[in-house]
Amino acid sequence: MGKLNFISIQKPPLLTEFDQTRPLDSIIQSYLANRNIEASSQDYSLQFSGNSEHYVTEKNRHEVRHGTVLNLTHSVSRTCQNILDKLQNAGPEEKRSQLKELVRLCLDPAFVEEFVSKKGKDYLVQAIERGAIQPEEGLGFALEAFVELMNHGFCR
Repeated sequence: MGKLNFISIQKPPLLTEFDQTRPLDSIIQSYLANRNIEASSQDYSLQFSGNSEHYVTEKNRHEVRHGTVLNLTHSVSRTCQNILDKLQNAGPEEKRSQLKELVRLCLDPAFVEEFVSKKGKDYLVQAIERGAIQPEEGLGFALEAFVELMNHGFCR
C-alpha cells in the first residue's frame, strides 16, 4: 500500500486518510460519497487551509503531509467561470469584490493556468483597455491581478 497521511477536511471536519498513490479525483469522490454528496469529483477540489490556500493538484500533492488541513471547495474550473461571469455581468460593488478575490486567487499557479485557458487574461486586458472597469469598480485590483497573472509565466 502507498504512503498514507491522515488529513482533516473541514466543513464539517473529517479526519481521513490521504493515499498518495490514488488519483486526486478518486480521493475527492470518496470524500463526497462519505458525506452523501451526489456530485462529480470534477466539480470539486481540495485546497490547502491556512496561509497558502492553493489548490491541491497532481503537481503539488506531495505537500500534503500528516496532519494537513484541507478544504473541500468548488473546482478551479468552476471558480474561474464564476468569476468571469460575475465580472462581465455584475454591478460596481460585486465587480470590485470579484476583482479583489481574483487578486488573491492569482497567487495560485493552478488557478492562473485555468484562468488563462478560459481566456480570463484576455478579458481582463480588454476590459482595462476599453475602460470597462472604473476606478471605483476596482481598477486597481484588476491591474494587480494582471501583474500576478504575468508573474506566473503562463502568458506573455
